[in-house]
Amino acid sequence: MSDTPATFTSNAGAAYVAPMVDGDWDLDGDTDLDDFSLMKVCLAGPDEHDVPNGCPETVFEAADVDEDSDVDLREVAAFWAFFGG
Repeated sequence: MSDTPATFTSNAGAAYVAPMVDGDWDLDGDTDLDDFSLMKVCLAGPDEHDVPNGCPETVFEAADVDEDSDVDLREVAAFWAFFGG
């Protein structure tokens, strides 16, 4: 895993730096498809601030790496930066 925060650029050209997140939502020591399975139920899109049904609230809070109270494609991009198998 990298110790450097990931930098992303939106389609509008605005750059932001994602805080450190390792994506190991199931706490088994790796970031893999099992973790993505937990995260994908939390995806609701930009400006959707309610925790979706079936989404563990702790995963929703941890996955919201840009701290804008939603889990969207920015968080998916941050997750893939740590994906390891």
